[in-house]
Amino acid sequence: MSPAPEMTQPFHSPGVTRRSMSKVGSDLSATKNRKIPTVLIVDDEPHVLEVRRLLLEKSGYGAIVADSGRQALEIFKRTVVDAIILDYMMPVMDGGRTAREIRKLDRAVPIILSTASVRVPAAVLQLFTAVVPKGSGPRRLLKTLEKQILRACRLRQRNPLNLARND
Repeated sequence: MSPAPEMTQPFHSPGVTRRSMSKVGSDLSATKNRKIPTVLIVDDEPHVLEVRRLLLEKSGYGAIVADSGRQALEIFKRTVVDAIILDYMMPVMDGGRTAREIRKLDRAVPIILSTASVRVPAAVLQLFTAVVPKGSGPRRLLKTLEKQILRACRLRQRNPLNLARND
């Protein structure tokens, strides 16, 4: 599955207000000269990717999808993203291994673990900035995503050299 093209048309959705999205956009534009936050969605289930992509695009985010950890890493190496929503249980390269590889490239990008699994080792959980259980609903996912992106922007503004990509 090839990544979906980045969408740039903002829409309004319950759970994320226009005011809060404009704050996300203004914070990001100050640090990255962009108006719309871009999120990389990683899941091996095509219907999950499609539903999340549509949810994020209708909520004002740009969305890029990857159906494996390997594909996510390739996308991440060539594309700046503001956050990642990452499934844990995937074949070949699970979410923990994917997050570990992403952390080698960027210590600060928000990575949200999205999983139905209740058995995630504590060492793996430390790689993620937030956890949203699958099935907890779109409002919780959007609220967590917004919070993590805003937090990352504030940290970059305070100390941009310490939190930059590890190039």
